Amino acid sequence: MERFNSLIHEDFYTRKRRRSIIKVPPYIKSSNPDAYIPHVFSIGPYHHGTEHLMPMEAYKRKCVASFMQRSGCNPQSCYDRFREETPRLMEYYEFLDDKWRVDENSYFELMLVDGCFLLECFYWAAIGHPVNNFLSPLNNLLRGSRIATIRRDMILIENQLPIKVLQILLELCSAEADPVFEDLEGLLMSFFGQTYITVDASCVHLPDVLRLSMITPGSHERRIDAGPEFPPATLLSLAGLKFEKSETPANRSMDVLFDERRGLLSLPFICVDEITEAWFLNLMALERCEVMESNGVSSYISFMGMLIRSAQDVKLLRKHGIIIDNKLEKNDKAIAKLFAELATNPVNSSDDSLYERRYALHEWSASSRRKLNVRFAEWGSSFVETYCKNPWSAIGLVAGIILLIATLAQTYCAVLQLYQNDDSPTPPTPPHNP
Repeated sequence: MERFNSLIHEDFYTRKRRRSIIKVPPYIKSSNPDAYIPHVFSIGPYHHGTEHLMPMEAYKRKCVASFMQRSGCNPQSCYDRFREETPRLMEYYEFLDDKWRVDENSYFELMLVDGCFLLECFYWAAIGHPVNNFLSPLNNLLRGSRIATIRRDMILIENQLPIKVLQILLELCSAEADPVFEDLEGLLMSFFGQTYITVDASCVHLPDVLRLSMITPGSHERRIDAGPEFPPATLLSLAGLKFEKSETPANRSMDVLFDERRGLLSLPFICVDEITEAWFLNLMALERCEVMESNGVSSYISFMGMLIRSAQDVKLLRKHGIIIDNKLEKNDKAIAKLFAELATNPVNSSDDSLYERRYALHEWSASSRRKLNVRFAEWGSSFVETYCKNPWSAIGLVAGIILLIATLAQTYCAVLQLYQNDDSPTPPTPPHNP
């Protein structure tokens, strides 16, 4: 009865906060398990101790001394503060193993080590990678393409620390520390290559911060569905729609603007690289598993999935600077496939966040004149896709046309010859002499 009463009277906001760092449910993870599993290092308790991640533990531990020296953080103050905060920091994890609750010292050490590691990564991204600093424990980790893998592991929703850990460490920095430690938002923008990031009081971990920075705040009339479908980019372009890259920061993905009078669709540019898939899948999983004010990331992916249905759509958006391939050398077909898979993935739970834009594009393309243009464009696109997809199909098409023309010409000549024979005068019959 006591447990039942405690369940009834448990504070709603406490439960919500405690569930903020979640594990991805199997029904979501099954479609692409690798997208939710760290490749190089663990952050937080969920993947700590996994065999393939253990080699990074030595690097992470070295970052503690490096951060303490650089930030001027007093070790005793740090110890006292974390010991005080440890019980509250445990509340952030929904599936925290009992071993951490039994051994608070290990949990305190985990928070400290992982927090210092993250801040050291952010620090070097802000001032320049430590390629010439051979004393840095991160000297070999932040070189070349490796930093993309580091970023990837940091955005996984199962691989997280409470953002409170980073805020505590920065609060403990001495006044003489590098000024870069005074601005967590600046550190994050430098590391993730974004031009806009805000750490709201409601943010609990890094994916929360990144997601909140992507969506556009504000209220709108709620709808029961995500909005009607509309034609892809190439057909809209043939129907007269113009595209342009908006001036909004790249990560403000919901800043999609449609000027119906001018027939102009403005989109923020998106950089497609090796972590794009994991990035969006984890942010969509966060929206799927948590109660959010809106599912803005999922809605954006659904919008782009309708806009991009073929390699030609990618080529058109790339031409206008809306899609940027960040040295990944992905072909247009692969990028189109990526957006199609993201839009149809079971984790996608799009809502009405972009309803007005979808409805406006649907109505614009459905008008009588434009509907005819779109229909002709569809026929032309289908013809090209069917008969001009590869050189052999094109050669066969040309050969068929030539053969048809030759057959028609031969038939015409034969009919013409027949009529000429019928119209020619019959020679006179010579007189018969008996």
